[in-house]
Amino acid sequence: MYELDKEIKVPFEKMNKGFEEFEKTAKIWRIETQQATNDWKRNSGASNLVNRKTFQILNELPSFFDSNITPYGFKIDNKQYYFFPDRILIYQDKEVGMAYYSELRINTNVTRFIEDEGVPEDAEVVGHNWKYMNKNGGPDKRFNNNYQIPIVLYSEIDLNTSSGINLRFQASNKRAGENLLKSFEDIRQVKVSKK
Repeated sequence: MYELDKEIKVPFEKMNKGFEEFEKTAKIWRIETQQATNDWKRNSGASNLVNRKTFQILNELPSFFDSNITPYGFKIDNKQYYFFPDRILIYQDKEVGMAYYSELRINTNVTRFIEDEGVPEDAEVVGHNWKYMNKNGGPDKRFNNNYQIPIVLYSEIDLNTSSGINLRFQASNKRAGENLLKSFEDIRQVKVSKK
């Protein structure tokens, strides 16, 4: 049971507000792998190939857990991450780990992405590439099924800790990462008893 004083209550509420806003993003993916490619002519000019999939944002208690606080979190494959006021709990199968906010590193940037799966409603389109292209950027006329693919601005977010959290997200709203980063600023400064 949590009895939150102002020192932790305000940062926790700010973080939760950040999760609420993040959840409103039209599309969010977990980047699973990213690898360089030299075959940019057949990949719309892309220099990296990205394997990504959507995931679930949670607002619930973990299984077999009772509390007066309902945390936000992520469900990614067989792992769940729960963001409580004093620590992050990580569930995987029957094991539970934890990390403190003081060790959480968050980095974010805006990246150009060649989007061939449909443009989400809150994404900003900044150009187009041909599916198959020449060095000059024009269409490769050897392919009769050639078409243009939008280039969009997306937010990329990295969450890392020394204790094993290593997540990279992509969000369709280019401001999503910066907003989430700001929502974590205060809670990362709070000193908690590490019992």
